Amino acid sequence: MRSPLKYAIAVRRPDKEIILKIGKLKTLTNKLKFLKWPIFRGIINLIESLILGLKALTYSAEQAT
Repeated sequence: MRSPLKYAIAVRRPDKEIILKIGKLKTLTNKLKFLKWPIFRGIINLIESLILGLKALTYSAEQAT
């Protein structure tokens, strides 16, 4: 789950326990004004979503072992 300022990842471990990880998002669009233009914003959001998705998959794989 993602909100404008934070994200959350929920993972079920093999022992049926649910682990929740909450973190703050550090987006480039909040730091640089020109990245809020529609074309740049879309590209940056796509890249940030891919990075967050890979982090979630990595975290899930770590908890599965």
